[in-house]
Amino acid sequence: MKKIFFALLALAAFTAAYAQEQTAQKTVAVVVPFDSSGVPQEEMDVVYRMFLSEFVRTGKCTVVDRSSFDKIRAQQNFQLSDWSNNDKVAKLGKALNANVVVTGQAMRFRAQVMFIVQILDVNSTEIISSSDERVGDVDELFSRFPAMCQELTKNLSKPQNGVAGKYEIGDIGPGGGIVFYVEGNKSYEVSEMLGVATWDGAFGLCNNYRGGGYDDWHLPTKDELNLIWKNLRKARKISGEDWYWSSSQSSSSYAWAQWFIAGNQISKLKVENFCVRAVRAF
Repeated sequence: MKKIFFALLALAAFTAAYAQEQTAQKTVAVVVPFDSSGVPQEEMDVVYRMFLSEFVRTGKCTVVDRSSFDKIRAQQNFQLSDWSNNDKVAKLGKALNANVVVTGQAMRFRAQVMFIVQILDVNSTEIISSSDERVGDVDELFSRFPAMCQELTKNLSKPQNGVAGKYEIGDIGPGGGIVFYVEGNKSYEVSEMLGVATWDGAFGLCNNYRGGGYDDWHLPTKDELNLIWKNLRKARKISGEDWYWSSSQSSSSYAWAQWFIAGNQISKLKVENFCVRAVRAF
């Protein structure tokens, strides 16, 4: 009996750990309320709820709950007109520790309703997936949602749902950063540009960063910084033409920085202000 009991405990622990790992590897998405033009708002509310249900059912994403979304939107004083600004939409997504933001719009044109959904990458602010449908009436959309959601999310499965160690350079990591180096089963991701600071201030920016909800972000070493330049900046997977700080010191007053145009590293005074990106291993 004791053996059975401990076996059940071990199975329960394994199941919980596996479920937690699968959740951590999924893309975190924010599905924002849909915009409408010529379609009654009460109908759009139903369309939004039906789409959201089908989007969650794909299993490709972890979706931020509506109460968290409404809270952050209020804190950022996000206005209705801001939905057309990709930079502001991406900023909202980052505040919710999301990787992508899903937006939708329905427009009535003559005898048809045109429905367009797009997925925005919060790091690059680029539209990475899009789908549209034309129907005679709004309720015809419901039967289209399963195929629509599968099409929208098919490109999300590789970067965010990959098994640990199966990431590739350029993929989006679990913390929402871009993978810049892979070694065996260990991968490394780099954040967006967090700001400009002195060398000491750079540590604070990185230590306080919580991309993906993780608290192990840090200022890259000079070797890590060089890998970012070589594998991402030089390969044109990210932009940036400024100096970036590393955590590596050359003396009590100097630390190594790298120029993201030519890639050369030079020892710089720590009181100078340079750009900052954070990194983490997973």
